[in-house]
Amino acid sequence: MQNRRRFIKNASLGFILSDSILSQSLLPTFLKITKNDILTSLNEVHIIRDSVILNKLFVSQILNRTLQSSIEKLVISGRQIIVTEEVTFNNLDLVFVADDFQGNNNCITILPALRAESEFGQSGHDGNNVSIFAQKATGISVRLNGGDGAKGQAGKNGADAKPPPSHPLTAKLIPGVKGEKGLKGGKAGNGGNLVLTSLSSIYLESENIKLDPGNPGKGGDGGDGGASRKCRVEKITDDCTGTKEQCYVTESELQPSIRAAIGEVGETGDSSSPGSIREEIRDLEEWWLMAAKISPNWSNYRTLIGEYYFRAVNSPDLISISGLESSTKIISLSLSELNSANKLDSSNTLAKTLSQRIILLHTPLGQPRFIDLTPEFEKYRNNYTSFFNIVSQVRTIAQDYANLAIHRNGMKSILGSEITTIGALKQNIEHNLNKKIRVVKQHKLNDINERIKEDKKITELINIKKKEIENRPFGIGEFFSTVGVVVGVIGAAFTAGTSLIASAQGLMAILKTSNSMIGAFDEIKSLTDVKTVIGEFIDVSKGKIKADHTNHQKLINSALDLKGAIKNFNSETGTFKENVDIVINIGRAISQISSSTTGNQELDSLLVQKAENMRELLNTKRDLELLALDEEVAIAQIETFTAAAIQIDDQIKILQSDEVKFYVEFSIMVRRTQLYMNFLSEQIFYAIRSLEILKFEDYSDLIRYDIGYVNPDLEADLLDFRDEASAIQLLIAFNNSFTNFSNIIYLQSQYNSFIAPSYWNGYILRKEFTSSAISSFIEDPNNAKLKFLINFDETGISNKKYVMIQNVKISFIGAITKKSGNEFNAILYQSGSVTQRTDDITPAETVLEGRSVNISDVRTTKLSGDSLSVKVDHIGYDVNFGLSYRPIFGYYELSIPITEINATGLNFSQLKKIQIWLKVIYRS
Repeated sequence: MQNRRRFIKNASLGFILSDSILSQSLLPTFLKITKNDILTSLNEVHIIRDSVILNKLFVSQILNRTLQSSIEKLVISGRQIIVTEEVTFNNLDLVFVADDFQGNNNCITILPALRAESEFGQSGHDGNNVSIFAQKATGISVRLNGGDGAKGQAGKNGADAKPPPSHPLTAKLIPGVKGEKGLKGGKAGNGGNLVLTSLSSIYLESENIKLDPGNPGKGGDGGDGGASRKCRVEKITDDCTGTKEQCYVTESELQPSIRAAIGEVGETGDSSSPGSIREEIRDLEEWWLMAAKISPNWSNYRTLIGEYYFRAVNSPDLISISGLESSTKIISLSLSELNSANKLDSSNTLAKTLSQRIILLHTPLGQPRFIDLTPEFEKYRNNYTSFFNIVSQVRTIAQDYANLAIHRNGMKSILGSEITTIGALKQNIEHNLNKKIRVVKQHKLNDINERIKEDKKITELINIKKKEIENRPFGIGEFFSTVGVVVGVIGAAFTAGTSLIASAQGLMAILKTSNSMIGAFDEIKSLTDVKTVIGEFIDVSKGKIKADHTNHQKLINSALDLKGAIKNFNSETGTFKENVDIVINIGRAISQISSSTTGNQELDSLLVQKAENMRELLNTKRDLELLALDEEVAIAQIETFTAAAIQIDDQIKILQSDEVKFYVEFSIMVRRTQLYMNFLSEQIFYAIRSLEILKFEDYSDLIRYDIGYVNPDLEADLLDFRDEASAIQLLIAFNNSFTNFSNIIYLQSQYNSFIAPSYWNGYILRKEFTSSAISSFIEDPNNAKLKFLINFDETGISNKKYVMIQNVKISFIGAITKKSGNEFNAILYQSGSVTQRTDDITPAETVLEGRSVNISDVRTTKLSGDSLSVKVDHIGYDVNFGLSYRPIFGYYELSIPITEINATGLNFSQLKKIQIWLKVIYRS
């Protein structure tokens, strides 16, 4: 258990609607790719994957799906493209777009088109082109020879011998005419071209590059010679006295076997040129711009991949892959993909949102990883059970994927259930958006305005006191500055565009170019590695690395305290030095202020108040940013559910048809279950987070967001190829994704075991305040606040572990009220910055949500011994007491609403003392 502790000591505050349904889920993949995008035009095909394994099977799947005869260009894009064996294409241009192209010296052959036998003398087709557009490319081997020229047409045949005239001839054989010469052969096709575009020169092995021209066409055959004619001349009678024509007769007969000479063979066709290699070196920015034009959908696909790796950060299957041996490496790959998606398309809002979630230490569903919530296990369990039914039914059919046809009715039943579920989800999100998210946003804005007013008030009081001791040294164990400079640093930090860094929530970044927490974390160049902190948490919880060795902890350790901030402060201008981005550890700085003395007790108190007010305002500003993200996601979710309902209606109609592809339709249903798995994973996360808050332990290794999800490459195979083999691979991966899915019943049992009353003891912590601490209630009760800290050295609990609040009693001794029973309402606020003493030597720190609780029975008389009992009868979260289960150690503010003062006629002129008694429990 040692590895679970201490790493949450700078956890993140987040907003939660505890009864929300899918309060932050992303659009599921099935709604991002809703059609087959493989054909971008009649003649150009685009294939996009994360990792392309180019082999004979992959080629055959592409060609079978796309009807190769229509393809002129095939564009294949991927983070990495690996050629694992020799492959052959026919007559198309091929474009590879990749971060990393690994040819492995396996030849890619593109056969040129062949000339038909009837195309005599036509030039051979030029060889096809291959373009490799890669940041890095190795082992390239291509064969892009030109086509052979067609054979020349044969020469014309010679004419046959003509019949002789009818008169005596001496010749007995008349020869035919010689055949004509054959025509010239077709010109050879030019060799194909290889175009290489990269960030640096690519090494090529000459024997691996074949860009030869085709063979020239042979000359046409000579024409056959004409047939000879054999002649016979006879005298009709010996005594003929007439003319020759009258006295002689001539006969002739063609002799096909006796022919004139064959014509000469035609000339061989002309030769052509080999193809060329053109290499272009581009800088990285140019490369991304060109890649976006060549593969316009690549940005969206890389976003899907980045989301998948984000979800699968704790996947045992991925961690077993070489190069991805840790969750930190997986989340680094996710960030890299999302960053690439934004470089390809700067308007890709989904990629930006996902990147922000990683940077802000949020879950893939958008919840802050260290969100503050109340433990409501029965609710988590009921919600989980109500939606698991659909997923369970789909899984049952998926496990029998060899016999999908017999499950037609089961599939119809699931679709009917989905319609009902989708409607409920959409309605719930709309309610949360309008009735909760937007309402709380307004409350936060109001709180910010009040904090600003409070700061002005405190500043005015400081300025009055400061004049009394303007040049007096102000030391923190040693002299290093004056009161004026210290006050200036606090004020400048308060107004300098400050923001809280999400992954180390106790830190504040002061930047020149950003005033948001998102921008702060993105802009501090030295913190690049810290962005992977969500992966570091998991690796620490698994014992792969030590918490103190993480980049996250290094950031915390290197953050400045008040002393360091003063060194970066220009006391003349009252601002931090130009072009300096600094990170301050707020908790450490405030502790230094609290433990220091100016020699003036009132000024010391005011300095602490100003610093604490600054911290609370920053916390509220951060909450407001998170709520803005909540609002954006909720709007997108409503669109998601609308689209899902339409898709379900379409599937219901398709399943009525006899021509249904069960594998394809069921695979679409499987992918749609991601919508419900988001919700189930969210309930599991709430349960785990409740345990973490209670025990101050890290359970990152139990949190999974990839259940029901598969690698987008498998989904793309199904969408692109629409074949049974792709569907089966997807269903197998879907079934395997449920490995190690956390059981909510088990988590509830862990919770119940920890809070068993037999392990706990009670104690009454008594705090009393007099004189200057309570003077504001006498002087200005409408704006009065009692501010105090409860530290580890408090009497009675200085050595206790897991000290938590269970109840509070308060008395304003001497106050007068017209309310019957002499009781009235007060508000006790506890800051979200709290600490706890656990089994570890070092106290654990965290930042939860600052909470207020209404104390309805505030007395005007002295509290007695029976006001609170130390007996521990029952331990369980009290929904009517907002500080239930909160660590006792932290910063508090006690105030009375103006409406209460007016309604009860409260009068504090005789106020003598304020008593605050807190019943705490601690673990024995």
